[in-house]
Amino acid sequence: MKRRISWRDSPEDVVDYDREEVVRRMLKCLGVEDEEMDFTGKHRVCEEQGNPVREHSSSLRSCLVPRKDNKLDYEAESSHGKNNSNSRTTSSLKSGNSKPIMAHVVFNLNDVFLQLKREWFTETKHVNILYLGRWESTSQKHIEVEKSKDLEGLANLKYVKFLSLQGISGITGIPEPISKLWNLSVLDLRACHSLEVIPQGIGSLHNLTHLDLLECYLLSGMPKGLRELTNLVVLKGFEVQDSAEKSHSCTLEDLLAMKKLGKLSIHTEIEDFPRCSDLDVLAKFKQLRILTIEWGGNLFRDPDKGTVSTRTMTRTFTRKKVDEDVSPPSGVSLKLEKLDLKCYPRRSASTWLKPENLKELNRLYIRGGELRVLGQFEFEKVPTPWNNVKTLRLKYLTEMEMDWMEFRELFPEVEYLENVKCPKLTMFPCNAHGVWKDKKITF
Repeated sequence: MKRRISWRDSPEDVVDYDREEVVRRMLKCLGVEDEEMDFTGKHRVCEEQGNPVREHSSSLRSCLVPRKDNKLDYEAESSHGKNNSNSRTTSSLKSGNSKPIMAHVVFNLNDVFLQLKREWFTETKHVNILYLGRWESTSQKHIEVEKSKDLEGLANLKYVKFLSLQGISGITGIPEPISKLWNLSVLDLRACHSLEVIPQGIGSLHNLTHLDLLECYLLSGMPKGLRELTNLVVLKGFEVQDSAEKSHSCTLEDLLAMKKLGKLSIHTEIEDFPRCSDLDVLAKFKQLRILTIEWGGNLFRDPDKGTVSTRTMTRTFTRKKVDEDVSPPSGVSLKLEKLDLKCYPRRSASTWLKPENLKELNRLYIRGGELRVLGQFEFEKVPTPWNNVKTLRLKYLTEMEMDWMEFRELFPEVEYLENVKCPKLTMFPCNAHGVWKDKKITF
């Protein structure tokens, strides 16, 4: 399960860890000190082969594993060594016979069909970290919940601070009782491809700091309740809609109540986004340093053939016809440190996408889309260089045309470059993996 760190990786992107490191980092978020964690010898939660260990005596971690009858089993760990070290605790579904499970961390190790009865949530009411969905960054395994209403039992988890349903199919709506999880800090709904509705009551989660809605392509809109999440630091997958569709949805301007927001990921079907009004709003986020914008490219793919509703077939890309060679005027300067653009729909960079408007930018990622001109063809004057950009990733840009000398004039301070499947970027001294590093820099 470990991912080896490759020399191809840039420093900020070595983010995949083994299971123990994931658990350690989440426990640290809950205030657990290093000396209280036991990840050595017989107390490890997993063997090197990735199988759950039954020999437990001093920690509070559990794994969900499938039984032959598809019901949930635990590989549970006792906190004080009172239980038999080889015991295996099975979730009892019979009323009156179940005992609370004291585990504070529960992972779905490899169960693919979740049968989550209300009694199961009652038994795990002490859990702080609940990972029911997919948690390996490279995994594509299918996980499915039998019925969305089975998640109503989440209301019993009064102490949960970290909840992940990532990659679970069959969840068409998040039940309203989730709004009662007042201690929740992190809610991960990434890649719930069947998800269509988020309850308005989500605004009651005032302690929420991280919300991930990436790859939830069937969401009908962002609930107005999102604007009540004033402690959010990270928001991923926010949908920006056309004005005709957003009367009942949370808007970009509504998010200004999030004074602590430092990382924002936007998905939109509007081709000329961000417009001047959008840029004015983005400039008002005082703490915003990392921005990702994705333009509708993923709507043309079938993310989950087994769960996509017929409504997907009728959703179309909002084509606002814009002159590709004329950028909308804007003098707005954004204090971004990292900008990630996916499926950029225009051939020329808009005025806001210029060095003079992104003076603090040091990481620029552009992946896919129609972009051809990034400032290298300004014949009437010397191109303004991106002097602060140190890390640059250019991927799947079939129209972008530039040679190495033009590139170095445009990006004189780049220390790390990725050039992946950009056939018109010529004479670039990248290695076989499309990577170039400044030899003067030690990573």
